Amino acid sequence: MRMANTAEVIANRQLTAILFMMRTTVVISFVPLLTTGDAAQDAWVAGLIAGLLLTLVAWGVAGLAARYPRLTVVDYSRLLLGRFLGTMVSLVISWHFLLIAATDIRIYAELMRVAFMPNTPIWFTIVAMAFLATLGAWFGIEPIGRAADAFLPIFVAFVALTLLGAAPSFNLHNLQPALARGLRPVLSSVWTPLGIGLQWVSVGMLFPLLIPENRRVHSVVLAAVLSSVVLAIVAAVLVGVLGANLGSKSLFPFLKMARSVRPTRTIERIEILGTVAWGLGLFAGGSTMVYCGSRALSQILRIAEYRKIVPIFGVLVALYSVYAYKDAFQLVRFFRPPGFPLLIALTAGVPYALMWASHIARHLLRRLAGRGGK
Repeated sequence: MRMANTAEVIANRQLTAILFMMRTTVVISFVPLLTTGDAAQDAWVAGLIAGLLLTLVAWGVAGLAARYPRLTVVDYSRLLLGRFLGTMVSLVISWHFLLIAATDIRIYAELMRVAFMPNTPIWFTIVAMAFLATLGAWFGIEPIGRAADAFLPIFVAFVALTLLGAAPSFNLHNLQPALARGLRPVLSSVWTPLGIGLQWVSVGMLFPLLIPENRRVHSVVLAAVLSSVVLAIVAAVLVGVLGANLGSKSLFPFLKMARSVRPTRTIERIEILGTVAWGLGLFAGGSTMVYCGSRALSQILRIAEYRKIVPIFGVLVALYSVYAYKDAFQLVRFFRPPGFPLLIALTAGVPYALMWASHIARHLLRRLAGRGGK
């Protein structure tokens, strides 16, 4: 079994930064806790439940990768499931990287069109962002990791400043009554944010490049916890400022909240802070997805240099982003349950369940064989 090329390395904290920004960028841009479910004023509770489940998913994905520390998911999927089924799983995972990169870019392009550039063709923004993501992937994961290190403080500061700017308009009564309708409406808002955790499949490609080795799983779980806390806080602030009804009907609730508040008489239009933060997060996440997708395809096709795949993968990302969705409304409908969560369960949950089952079976057989030998 061919091992991953370890010429490139990134620190665990850099992976945490990448995963944190990647997830936070998507979930606070259109806030699926409000727009894809019926949690209403209890959206923050749904965020906490989704965070708990995502932490378990993160542990499952990272825990399996930790069992094969020098192999990528392409390698150990073939080892565990056989060459044919493992290759099929690897192709699906490669498609996931394409789907994540293209969808994230389309969300940002739609947001930019709504917020700042209504007369600019959307394909122009998509091509520009896809080009930047492709360029980042071409330079490699080390520059992406260093960029994530540099962007993270700015990202957190801009999101925090936007939330603080909305604080004077916060109304606690909008969050009441808590859990008045029980848990069923809350659970309806859990599955889409959990499905967006599909971004964690990138861990399977990046684990062999992480240093130090003893904190790999910890860094992934930490990113899941932190991003989920931010999601719950954002949901609570949004409902407190806009109200559950207006927030759930908005295409981009976070943008609407930022536009609706005026912290002081001289400070307004603070939505630029959140938009810049999303752009930084999109670059880190998009570059990582293009990098992982290109590396996965190069392994599947037995091409030694992944950079030969990067331009092709970048073009596919741009084309998918332009033509897969007609408009922002279709984009939001794509994320609504049961379609989106079911898609993720079938194309990511089932393969990882099969790999874990195979790993456990192999481990038990080795133990039984060892006892028999004794």
